[in-house]
Amino acid sequence: PYLMEPMIDSFAEEVSQPVRLELLAAATKLFFKRPAELQHMLGRLLETAIADASFTDVHDRAMMYYRMLQSDVQAACQVLTKTAHVSGLFVEEAPSEVHDRIFEEFNTLSVIYGEPSERFIVHPAALTSTLKAYAGETAAAPAPGPAADDDDDDDD
Repeated sequence: PYLMEPMIDSFAEEVSQPVRLELLAAATKLFFKRPAELQHMLGRLLETAIADASFTDVHDRAMMYYRMLQSDVQAACQVLTKTAHVSGLFVEEAPSEVHDRIFEEFNTLSVIYGEPSERFIVHPAALTSTLKAYAGETAAAPAPGPAADDDDDDDD
């Protein structure tokens, strides 16, 4: 931890945002391993990072670390020192005939529906026959409205 102290003291002069972010992360993680030695150093680092708003990401990350440590140190330790392990394949990496078909129809609604277009697009021939059947039903049905013999208004 004492090798980090000169870097923490010169944090304000550091011009690289990624270096600042990594120093914040390293100091915070090291705090969980050796809290007594790093508490004062981490306090100075967080104070400097929060006071300097030249890099928004660094400022926001320092605020997040500060608030997490302020509310619950054990929970902050669990969150910040957790390593992520990816198990299995990503959906994109899994071989699948459906995914191959969807990829072939990339600029269509297949991507949104997650199905090949043949499952949700009505073909023109089927649409034409459906429209003809519907038109035949509406022509055979009587039109709604008043009957022709209801002109009793003229007799008065």
